[in-house]
Amino acid sequence: MRPASLQLKLVQRSCLAPSSALSGHPCSLRYNAHITNTAYRPQPCFRRSLATASSAQAQQSADHGVSQSVGGASPPPIPFPGHLKRRGHFLFSRKDDESTDLTTDASAGRWNTPQKPGQLVLGAQHYGKWRELVFDYDRLMFESGLVPAALTASNNQRSVDRPENAGDMRLWSAIFNFAQRRGDIDGALVVWREIFQRRQLFEVEGAIANSFWSSVLGAALEATDETFLESTWAYAEWMHDTHGTLWPHYYRLVISSCFDAGEFNKALQWHMRLSPHFSLSKRAFFDLLKTYITDPNPELQETLRYIYTTSHHRPLYDTIVPLLWSRGHSKLAMAWRETLVWHGDQPLSSSSRPFLQFVAGYYPEVELTPKEQTMANSQPEQYLAPPAPDVESKAPDLPTNIFHLINRVHGETFGIQEKTTFNDKVGAKWFATTWVSLETAINMLYNLGIAEIGPLSLQSIALRSGDPASVVQSLERLEQCQIRIGNSNYSKAIRHFAKVDDATTLNELLQSALHPDVFDDVVLQRQVLGAATFTEDWKTHRLVLAVRLAVSEDALVTTANSLLLSCLTKKRKGQALRLLDEFSARGIEIAPATCERISEVVLHHTPSTFDPNSAPDVDFYAAFCRRLAAQRLPVPAEAWRNILLIYGRLGRLSDLEKVALDIVDQYTSLQTATLPRISVTSSFISTSNSSSSSSSPLLSASDEMSSFKVHIDDVPDIVRGNTERETDLGYRLLPRDLSFDHPLHPLSLIFSQEIVQSTVRWYFHRKLAFRQKKAVRVIPGQRSGPPENTRPAADRKALARLKNAPPSDFSMAGGIRLLAMLRSRGVAVPKATVRSETLICIAALYGPKSMTTRFWHPARAMNQLKLVEVKAFCDAAWTSGDRLNEHDERANDPNNQENYLLPPGKVLKNALGAVRQVATSFGNQITRPGYKTKTAQGAFMDFVSQEWPAQ
Repeated sequence: MRPASLQLKLVQRSCLAPSSALSGHPCSLRYNAHITNTAYRPQPCFRRSLATASSAQAQQSADHGVSQSVGGASPPPIPFPGHLKRRGHFLFSRKDDESTDLTTDASAGRWNTPQKPGQLVLGAQHYGKWRELVFDYDRLMFESGLVPAALTASNNQRSVDRPENAGDMRLWSAIFNFAQRRGDIDGALVVWREIFQRRQLFEVEGAIANSFWSSVLGAALEATDETFLESTWAYAEWMHDTHGTLWPHYYRLVISSCFDAGEFNKALQWHMRLSPHFSLSKRAFFDLLKTYITDPNPELQETLRYIYTTSHHRPLYDTIVPLLWSRGHSKLAMAWRETLVWHGDQPLSSSSRPFLQFVAGYYPEVELTPKEQTMANSQPEQYLAPPAPDVESKAPDLPTNIFHLINRVHGETFGIQEKTTFNDKVGAKWFATTWVSLETAINMLYNLGIAEIGPLSLQSIALRSGDPASVVQSLERLEQCQIRIGNSNYSKAIRHFAKVDDATTLNELLQSALHPDVFDDVVLQRQVLGAATFTEDWKTHRLVLAVRLAVSEDALVTTANSLLLSCLTKKRKGQALRLLDEFSARGIEIAPATCERISEVVLHHTPSTFDPNSAPDVDFYAAFCRRLAAQRLPVPAEAWRNILLIYGRLGRLSDLEKVALDIVDQYTSLQTATLPRISVTSSFISTSNSSSSSSSPLLSASDEMSSFKVHIDDVPDIVRGNTERETDLGYRLLPRDLSFDHPLHPLSLIFSQEIVQSTVRWYFHRKLAFRQKKAVRVIPGQRSGPPENTRPAADRKALARLKNAPPSDFSMAGGIRLLAMLRSRGVAVPKATVRSETLICIAALYGPKSMTTRFWHPARAMNQLKLVEVKAFCDAAWTSGDRLNEHDERANDPNNQENYLLPPGKVLKNALGAVRQVATSFGNQITRPGYKTKTAQGAFMDFVSQEWPAQ
């Protein structure tokens, strides 16, 4: 790579020469000549008398092209001052000069002009002695060089030409911003060429410098000519080599612009160029990554991995992986984990433990490193349910973590008495200090074995957190560390206002001068309310009443949960359903202990085996589970499975269809909604550079937009952990991008192999046990004629009718149709399982009577369909229209057996003949029950597999 000084000279020769001499040079910085050739008329200074100013404003504006007549005469055209036509992001009215707000994250300026993130809003007072210049249009035109040389007096000298002003950042900033507004990119390029040639600016401190360098780089990034941007890079290298200063935010602005424009190769090229001298700190680098890392674009992800690989920032495992996990992108997290581990980046804290336990449980084929295995096998204490409020908590006899155990051993060794009480005032000071992060402060108390903090400490934590969402995140971190917040009304109010996202009341409570003990003393509250009423301090009056209401709402939640359990255990079914509807309407939360108890009751009253003469009230428990799922509460897969079994064994096939499809729709609504790409951008303009060793804040996986709850019985053992059932939350959080066809997905557990086989068998039993009408023998979507000669994909109308046909239209193949509908929704329904069970049903239906059980006798006696008709029904039900396409050549190929569920009719007839031979071989032999049936089924399946091996 060439030295920066040599690069600057080469670029200077090509880019800063007159345009006439560089018109054919590939590196020339071209600009439109019309910017300096625009008709210009000298104007009086903008600061004049009111009458003169009013008269000038009534003239025709050359910039706007709007004509006005004053007094019936048309005045000569006078150009309207440019700074009034397009006010820049730095310009305010004079009356607002003293109260300009330096907002760094506003989306629009004072005059509704778009602002980029991190762009400073400057007022005229920031320009010091050049304050008058920003209001003088004529002088700005002269200073910026936009005035044609023919109209400029030879004896006039510009301010920038004076030696004392050559490096004045305020003057150059005012000129550049004016030129950019007046002539857009071309105007900015005129001034930049002059700055580049002089090489007098290198100041990078202060608001003016930040705004100036950001404006220059922004103009270069918007320019179509790449040479403009390359010249800024050469100038930045010169600043670094000559003066040891860095162009503010150069790396981040360039890379972010390339990412936003989708130019990923260009982003990687600029990363390689800028990394030696303009690389970011570890915190800033992670801020850049997390802005785009949740976007699943493959090209973007590949570019981000290349940038991470070629950077020197390590470790980032405990920041990147938890971020992706908390946003519900488990697949991206697994891909990034491979990259991180390959480059020696290992987990160092417990923040990655939920993800590692998920990988170990749901993807056991992934080989974890020893450090990852140690972290995954550690005790998952984040799933402990909060204790009951009426139980007096006390310090446990045994330590709750290894750090507490080590501290106790050291204390006993050196004779230091263990302190079991927590000083709330000292804790409040500890959490209020800013030289350690909030996560570090919480971890310190966890390592010391502190089990509970007071209201003052919680107040400091809430003040450090800021917004309600961050307060909820801090409360979750305390729960993960088994640190309780106590039972004071002050702590309950903070938790309540944070959960309901009442930022105004929460801020008033935290900033209030009232001591937390006031909210626990009813008598003292009356005195405060009386004094507030007397002094008309309605803010304090409202705050005390709001805290009372928050505490009462917590008590209401507890009472409502107890009432729901009481109705359920006493079998007041109607009242229980109405209570659930009320919970949903009022947003009342069902406690984890209540949800676990509900699951136990439902499982107890919906057994998989039952007496048909006293069947359970499956309708009530199905409706109850539907309401629980609608509130995003976990329903055990066993409960859903038992409900489906009860419906099927009772012959209520229509209810079976409704419940099965409703279960899938519930999970689909939880998982298939668009995952928002949450950009966690920090300000481009920062007052200080963060230390590279700073740790990122905890990223919890409890965001309900990126995860869904699964019952504790439906997760692997490593994810479940070893926590006691009485103290566990009763559920685990799984990412929303977990595939429906994963073998451990709740849908795969619900629609198990038993359910799939039973569904096929139930429809054969029930539908063929009654005499079939003539209409039943016609497949939906088929035209008149033999079924074997008419395929569903013959025309578009038939295809549409077949695709929309319900299971009831397919007679004995309705179960296959239902399974095909579930498959089209993403459920893992193995085709081999459906085929084998269907073949078994056909063998029982058309095989020898001696080889079947008595349950098939009614269906065999009432069946009027031929074997070829049953095969046509089954094939049409399985294809269900979603796999057939009239434009698909393979679908229209009669020799393509992939479109069919069953083998050809000739193979089925020959297989039935083989079964008859087996039945004849048995004769009148007495065998143990079920042996003949099993032998006949085995012979039938063996013959089919031999004659149809491709399937």
